[in-house]
Amino acid sequence: MKKIPLSLPDLYLIENEVFKDSRGSLSEVYKDEQVYDTLGFKNVLELEVVSVNGVLRGLHYQLDPYAQAKIVRVVNGKILDIVVDIRKSSKTFGKWCSYVLGDESRHQLYIPRGFAHGYYTIEDNTKIIYKLDNIYDKSSYRGIRYDDESLDIDWCLKDDPIMSEQDLALPKLSKAEVFE
Repeated sequence: MKKIPLSLPDLYLIENEVFKDSRGSLSEVYKDEQVYDTLGFKNVLELEVVSVNGVLRGLHYQLDPYAQAKIVRVVNGKILDIVVDIRKSSKTFGKWCSYVLGDESRHQLYIPRGFAHGYYTIEDNTKIIYKLDNIYDKSSYRGIRYDDESLDIDWCLKDDPIMSEQDLALPKLSKAEVFE
């Protein structure tokens, strides 16, 4: 397992070794001890999300004491993944990073606590696996509006995205509860 730093602090791309032969390929995608030793991450919950092309989800996060770090992996399809630093004490508060994750690259994205996360599906039938280090708690669940002008995120949208009413009602960063 190789961790590759991205443009925001503590945010990493995870690259696993892939073994290929005439039958296909094999890759060890998650090993508790190795991931804990490398990232300090302990898996508590795993979610699977399937979306059609053009879906935008986010930007989501949970506040303490149920804040969550996550490891995101695309097992089918492709997404533009967006991560925003929402730690007020951070030098990169309000800055964002994007990365295309897909089933061909086999990369995973490690997102620490204190970041909002969202994505836009680029292909139909996109399947995403999330590993989370804390349980879901409805009272701690928060989000930030995807089109907040202060963030100026380039979602590379081709058409109006398919979104939930809940995500469309999220506040802008200036009105959102965030991390200190």
